[in-house]
Amino acid sequence: MIEKFCKKSFLILVLALFAATFWATDHARGETIMVEDMAGRSVSVESPVQRIVCAGPGALRLITYMNVQDKVVGVEEMEKDPTGRPYAYANPSFKTLPVIGPGGPASINQGPDPEATLSCNPDLIFITYMHKNNADRLQTKLGIPVVVLSYGDEMVSEEAVYRSLSLIGRIMDNSRRADDLVKFFEDMKKDLSSRAKGFAQETPSVYVGGIGHRGAHGIESTFRRYLPFEFLGIKSVARNLKGEYVLIDKEMLLVWDPDIIFVDGGGRHLVEEDIRKNSKFYKRFVSFQTWQSLFDVTL
Repeated sequence: MIEKFCKKSFLILVLALFAATFWATDHARGETIMVEDMAGRSVSVESPVQRIVCAGPGALRLITYMNVQDKVVGVEEMEKDPTGRPYAYANPSFKTLPVIGPGGPASINQGPDPEATLSCNPDLIFITYMHKNNADRLQTKLGIPVVVLSYGDEMVSEEAVYRSLSLIGRIMDNSRRADDLVKFFEDMKKDLSSRAKGFAQETPSVYVGGIGHRGAHGIESTFRRYLPFEFLGIKSVARNLKGEYVLIDKEMLLVWDPDIIFVDGGGRHLVEEDIRKNSKFYKRFVSFQTWQSLFDVTL
């Protein structure tokens, strides 16, 4: 009699636990959270988010940093080429995912292809460099939450990147990862600063060109303040210009004649093309021999 009672009680307990687990899962899946994205929009997201697509420059990079790339079900065509994208080299599976659009500068603020995106059946779209009104229209058109991320408006901003990581963490229930990443970045900044300490007066004059800004640009595209330079205590020859993102007159480069010119990978092809077309201009730089070696340009 006691044995029979125990078996019956055990069965009831198991069923109760199963029901509780089922209810908890269903409840979690139906939970809706409200977030404010980087465009200042209030977006309603149903959790847990299991399927995402990423659009816009750098969106997939942030998602990979947050270690939720296994949730990605569609990528832009440009993400199939890992050149200059370490996160893509680390995730060759991106090449096998469906394409949601071409990506690249021409697609900035336009969004992915609607039909291709819907065929991936995503729960949510993460996108960069999209204006508020356009994001609202895209969300209405697709019937899928659209969350805008950002690296900063005029230049790459640590604050914007950190906020974007935190936003992803909250949506993907991975906030601890965002905190760890911010700490890692801050530790690296301190490390670089300590390594460069005392050498600021000995550094050569520098310039960075080919900076992308809502599209690819050539050597004349630069930042007044460039974060890698800032971390090392180095000041660009363009530091006294107004604004953050600047398009200079190329003749200014001849006036400055920096010891070292860095070129952003996104604008490299435009710089190479310009070197071939305007060889006389570039040969006037003291550092041109280094350029020829770097770009493998034969004139």
